[in-house]
Amino acid sequence: TKTFKIHVASPPVSALLKKELKLEKASGDHKNLTVGNASIEQIISVAKMKHSNMLAKDLKKAVKSVVGTCVSLGIFV
Repeated sequence: TKTFKIHVASPPVSALLKKELKLEKASGDHKNLTVGNASIEQIISVAKMKHSNMLAKDLKKAVKSVVGTCVSLGIFV
């Protein structure tokens, strides 16, 4: 039989960050233009949401990964 198994995961970290900070879109020039400010509590909440789907072994490494995504989106932490 031809069966398929579909696994639906949570949205990407960038989408969760934009939703958390109520941003329309991220910065195209992340080195010169910041589009928002994120607190560490917001970063930890996003990391907790995505931790089960990430390759990070613990929450500290998941938070570091989310902070890296913030840098590339132009979000100031």
